[in-house]
Amino acid sequence: MDEQFDYGLDEGESFEPILEDDAPFDLSQPHVMTLLGPVDPGALGFTLHHEHVFNLINPLAATDPDLILDDLGSSATDLEFYAAAGGRAIVDMGPADYGRSIDDLLWLAQRTSVHMLVTTGHHKHLIAAPLVGQDSVDVIAARNIKEIRDGIGGTTARAGVIKAGTSLSDITSVERRVLQAAAETQRQTGLTISTHTELGTMAIEQIEILAAAGADPGRVILGHMDARLGERAELLAVLATGAFVSFDRWTRFAMAPDERRAAVLFDLASAGYLDQLLISGDLARKSNHLGYGGQFGFDYMIDRVPLFLMEAGFDAPSVRQIFVENPARALTIQPV
Repeated sequence: MDEQFDYGLDEGESFEPILEDDAPFDLSQPHVMTLLGPVDPGALGFTLHHEHVFNLINPLAATDPDLILDDLGSSATDLEFYAAAGGRAIVDMGPADYGRSIDDLLWLAQRTSVHMLVTTGHHKHLIAAPLVGQDSVDVIAARNIKEIRDGIGGTTARAGVIKAGTSLSDITSVERRVLQAAAETQRQTGLTISTHTELGTMAIEQIEILAAAGADPGRVILGHMDARLGERAELLAVLATGAFVSFDRWTRFAMAPDERRAAVLFDLASAGYLDQLLISGDLARKSNHLGYGGQFGFDYMIDRVPLFLMEAGFDAPSVRQIFVENPARALTIQPV
């Protein structure tokens, strides 16, 4: 490996995934569930754990069409750029209420070299309420579990992550039931819960509700926490619960420059929490995606973000841990 371009990796080390063999997968062992079936966690490689690849209309997109990603060719182009840059796995975090189109996502998964995962569960109140209505915790959990065990929408595609969300500085009755159902779903299936926090608020409250309902905080990813960059004590308190903290607002320069995100991450890693840190882009808009004529794209997370991290003080093994080892561990299903 040319030392000029090795990012400090030792001889024999690589960002590439471990290649799988063709033997049938033993689902009684820890695994990651992709759209095309189970894989060994070591096969994931460079992973973006919170993204948007393809979705139809949803309550947010009804007033903001930039939030609709509904062109298969454009989405395929985005995945091709990501794969060419070294991306190996990606999670589409849009559940049914967000406009998930499982047939289209399967079409994309079958035509790309990227491992794709999808989620069951629900988003925040505004998006979830029309589907959740007055459904009980048991009904919501049963719907989630069916998508995990039996497949989604009559397909063989199974969810690999459970989603739950809350509103800005509030948790509504709908959101509380969704959180409790997510915990019950995890208890019965072993999947990880990945949440939406509105601007990073209610993170501790999410963990409290999930834990009280039987979830393992160490199997929870708290999303959008880089909206709280100036709240060091709060971020440390969240990490102290054992949960993963996701910084997924990269390219939102109006909120903070990416150099600031990297610096805060380095501070949290230096405090002893490197193995709980996750990075993604949450690129949900046409204007975020190169394939749709926008800017940045998934490959920005490979081409630029690791450089910001290393400039902030991270070494290459730590960057690899954040983008390869941590998401593999976070997305691993622990059979129950």
